[in-house]
Amino acid sequence: MLKVTIMAINQTNKMPNLGEIIFDKMYEKGKNQALLVKYTGKGATIISGMRNKASIQTDVLWNISKALNYDFFEHISNALNSSTENSKTKQQQFNEMQQQIIDLQKEVAIYKDLLKSR
Repeated sequence: MLKVTIMAINQTNKMPNLGEIIFDKMYEKGKNQALLVKYTGKGATIISGMRNKASIQTDVLWNISKALNYDFFEHISNALNSSTENSKTKQQQFNEMQQQIIDLQKEVAIYKDLLKSR
């Protein structure tokens, strides 16, 4: 049971896919890949391939942020803060569950002693 809880905590810390986020924002703003090619100096094939990239070089992300007039760094920071807060909550839940197990084990020991004394 404890392993499952730890796995659930780790899964909430998954890094967002920046490529998907960039393309979603690009389409939302009615822009196309040609704008990103212009601002980044990268070829169309590289820009197209970014959609599947979880991480992107800082300088490229900087230029894409300028091209789309959107702060992707803040977006990442907010996702990280949210993930960290979620992890704290999960860790608190995990600690509470551990304490409940300890309390229940003590309670079982008391009941066992009571049954032995009869």
